[in-house]
Amino acid sequence: MPSAFLSLIRRCALGLAALTALPAHAASFGDAFYLFVSHPASSLITVIDTREDRIAGTLDAGLAPVQLEGSGDLAKLIAIDGRTPRIHLVELTTGRVVSVALDFVPRRVVLSPDRLKAAVFSPEEERFALVDLLFAVPLGPARRHPQLHDLLFDRWGRTLYVADAGGIERFDLDAGRPLGRIGPAGAVLGLYPSVSSRHLYARSADGAIHAVELEASATAAGPGSFAAGEGVARAYTNATGTRLFLPDSAQRRMSIVSPLTLETQATLPAAAGLGHVYSAWFDTVAFVPSAEGPAVLVYDQERAARDADIPLSGPGGRGTVTPDGRKFYLPIAGEPRLAVIDAEGRRLAKYLPLDAPPLAALMAVTFGICH
Repeated sequence: MPSAFLSLIRRCALGLAALTALPAHAASFGDAFYLFVSHPASSLITVIDTREDRIAGTLDAGLAPVQLEGSGDLAKLIAIDGRTPRIHLVELTTGRVVSVALDFVPRRVVLSPDRLKAAVFSPEEERFALVDLLFAVPLGPARRHPQLHDLLFDRWGRTLYVADAGGIERFDLDAGRPLGRIGPAGAVLGLYPSVSSRHLYARSADGAIHAVELEASATAAGPGSFAAGEGVARAYTNATGTRLFLPDSAQRRMSIVSPLTLETQATLPAAAGLGHVYSAWFDTVAFVPSAEGPAVLVYDQERAARDADIPLSGPGGRGTVTPDGRKFYLPIAGEPRLAVIDAEGRRLAKYLPLDAPPLAALMAVTFGICH
């Protein structure tokens, strides 16, 4: 059955459930224009209406999230606190919280591309588990995996790629068994998706980034690798998959690599303390928060050039780009406000005041996979 048809069925079912479960006085935050802001040591999530840049209400996650993710099709937020053996699902249409009990404390959450499943894991405990986000139930028992570093789903949500000290192990989710290894030998520290999901990028312990082919593709290079540099924490792709960005805090530089040839197209000046890369405004600009300054570094993707920085009043946290790519929201650490950046104009539009300092900002529907 086509994925678009399944998505329509899910949305209709959720809408009917919301009509029966939503009290007359309750707010519904299931639309794509809402922004969700978490706060340090607080279970309350501030909801921002991005059309008017105003606080629209709050949600209570039932725990203080150290990681918060969103599923637009399911109209849910997914939260863990890194301290308790559970994952919380917050329904955006009703505000109801469903707790899924685990037998270990999850430290990270990775969502499947369709946002219907979550893989939660703890590298410290060398364990991972799968959760069905629609029905809010575990998919089988938790599993041990020695020297577990990272996880990534295939594009169908049927195979899980597990990065460990020996490379990448494939795990069949339907059969519940390993399928063998792919990619480079030796320790793999991180796995990052491509836009098409026909290949993935693996960061190995020697500092190289490997392109690992999962399906034959005419729009990406075959298996290969390139040196990333000691200060590169991960590789980011823009929303259309035409460029890879490698922010290097140690070398204070930004490398832009072609996914088709794996050749470096440009090496541009950067700064120390670089954060995530956020592609915006039809993949014409990339924003990179830097603790140095602090500021947001601005890169013109079409010219492969660095533009004028956007000064900030404090270091930025995890931010997000609106689905239309027009705005970039960035939490300011230690200050009760959110930076609102005009992506087309490449400027700070304003600071949005909050009731408490923010930790992270996200939307259940996003512009791309870079953030």
